[in-house]
This record gives sequence, C-alpha cells and structure tokens, in this order.
Amino acid sequence: MTLTNADILSRQPSLADCSSKAKGGTTTSAICSKLERVYPNDELINWYICFLNGANKGIDRLVTGSDKQSGEIFFDTLDTTIDANTQIAILEDGYLHFADEAESILTNKFRNNGLDISLFLDNSDLKELHLVTALSLIFDNLYNDATSDDSYYNKMIEYKQQSELLFSSLRADYDVDENGEISEVEENTKVTQIGFDR
Repeated sequence: MTLTNADILSRQPSLADCSSKAKGGTTTSAICSKLERVYPNDELINWYICFLNGANKGIDRLVTGSDKQSGEIFFDTLDTTIDANTQIAILEDGYLHFADEAESILTNKFRNNGLDISLFLDNSDLKELHLVTALSLIFDNLYNDATSDDSYYNKMIEYKQQSELLFSSLRADYDVDENGEISEVEENTKVTQIGFDR
C-alpha cells in the first residue's frame, strides 16, 4: 500500500503549509508567485511539492531550488508538464510516517482477522481505508484538547469513525489461493471482522 503526501493533501488541503494554483511550468519547475512571496529563496529546498490535480495528481517531489524573481520552484523530473490548472501544495515535513503507521495498524488488524494484507490486489477501497486511517493519526497528533471546541479533535473522531466503517464494510479483491491472480470468486469479496463472506 502506498500513500503520498499529495494523496493526503488532496483529501485534506488544510494540512499543507501553503497551496496555490500554478501559473504554468515544465516537467522540472512550477511557476507560482504566491508561494515564493511567502517563502524566501532556498528556504523551500528539501520541502515537498505536491500535485493535487491534473496529470500529475498524487505525486510528490522534493524541492531542489527556487527563484524568487521568476516565482519558479524546481524539483526532480515529472512525466507530464505542469500547466496553469495545476493545484500545488508545499509541505515542510510531510506525513509519510503517518501513512507507514497506518499501514502497520491495518496489517495487524487484518492479521488478527486471519488475513494477509499483501494478498489484497489493486483495490481502491483498501487505499481509501489506508488514507482515512492515516488522516485519523495525523489529526490525533495535532489536537490539543479532547473537546468539541478543538477542530483537530473533531477531525480525528470523524476520520477514525470512517476508518472503522470502511474496515467493517470493505469489499476487495483478495487472493485467497495466493496464485497472484483474482478469480471470479475472489473478486470484490466482502471482508468482515470474522473473515470473508461469499
């Protein structure tokens, strides 16, 4: 299972340090004067630039440089050119450690139900479960007071409930016979807390 910072920010843009629409760019740079007004030259180096829509949606790159005069932010090569409709976000530390922790939690949860997480093959519902579990951990880390006045606490509760609901109702392609392929019987199987319901 893989999540990027861009996956997380696409769902919850408020977690970005800064976000804006690019004015254009290339496969190695994005032009975004708003971001460069906020952060001076070189401060962004080794921060994440995340692409939230378009052909590069879901991709993260580390910033390699910036030019305040032109408003360009430089990064390692993408497959597709940045255009003027590309929504980008900048993130200093990233949330990948929360994605890793969420995967570990789900691995153990499935194992406790007699399932091997590696036998789920190409499933968007499983990625959604991974995403909301990671978000519940992020907001759990951010909240100050366990009260309804704390918006981070409320988000943590919301994502935790979504995670539990998704886990209990997950339909997935699960390779029961471990042959690397999904048969008709294995396709879109409903996972329950006691195993599989066919």
